[in-house]
Amino acid sequence: MSLDVLLKYGSWRLRHEQPDSWLDVIQGWLEKDSFPYIKLGLQALIPVLEDREFNNLPPIYRLLLPLLSAPQPALISDLQNVIIALEQRSSGETAYFLRQIIYRNPIPDVLRLVRRVLPLLSSDTQKNLHDVVKEFSIPE
Repeated sequence: MSLDVLLKYGSWRLRHEQPDSWLDVIQGWLEKDSFPYIKLGLQALIPVLEDREFNNLPPIYRLLLPLLSAPQPALISDLQNVIIALEQRSSGETAYFLRQIIYRNPIPDVLRLVRRVLPLLSSDTQKNLHDVVKEFSIPE
């Protein structure tokens, strides 16, 4: 059984009956100083975001803020997957969130992550973020 299946189906009851408790567990993983736990926390966010009954996105953005403000190379793939899942739920909010991250901390790692995920996002979100990324990118 894969970890994705375990997180999706194994957390179903907790996600539906006590979503705040499940987010607390995920937050605990994301706040650890261990990449395997942070990776697990990011992967656990995917079923939450895919669950159309879950509508409380602000805590998700709050959990992601520190990780996206200084993305670690070992987590890029997982961060990308979470951004895509977020954007599928709320493209406008996600575009705004990513813009704010770029404006707050326009470091190369943040810009690299956004450029990497940009082609995978909706055309509206791409348009929304393209100029911001271009504004802060260093010409080569």
